[in-house]
Amino acid sequence: MSFKLAASSAISAKAGISANTKITSSGALMAQYSDEAEHFINLYTRYNFTGNAASLYNQASASLQEAASCLAAVKVIAHDITSFQVGEAETMINVLNYQAFRVLDLIKEDNARKFVIDGSTGVD
Repeated sequence: MSFKLAASSAISAKAGISANTKITSSGALMAQYSDEAEHFINLYTRYNFTGNAASLYNQASASLQEAASCLAAVKVIAHDITSFQVGEAETMINVLNYQAFRVLDLIKEDNARKFVIDGSTGVD
C-alpha cells in the first residue's frame, strides 16, 4: 500500500538535505514510513483515502500529498537527528507537523473531506 498518497521523492525532499541518506535510500524504511503516515491519515480523518486514492478529486489530492509527505518526513528526520545541526531537526519537525495538521484538520471536517473525495462542496 506504500506511496499511495505521497511519493518517496516528496518525502525525501521534505526531510531535507541533512536527512540520513541511508534512510532516504532504503526502500523498506521509506515504505514503512509512508504506510504509517497513510494509515494515520485514514484514522485521523475517518476515511480510507489510501484504499480510494485512484478516485480522489485531482484538484484536492495535492493536499493529501502534502500531509502524507510531511508526516513521513517527520519519521525520516526522527530516525536519525544526529545528521542535523543542533535545533534544526526539531524546527523541521515542528514545521512539518504544522503543515500536515493544517491540512488534516480541514479534511477531518465533513464538507472538506467530501470535496477531497469527489470535488463536491457538500454545501447546497
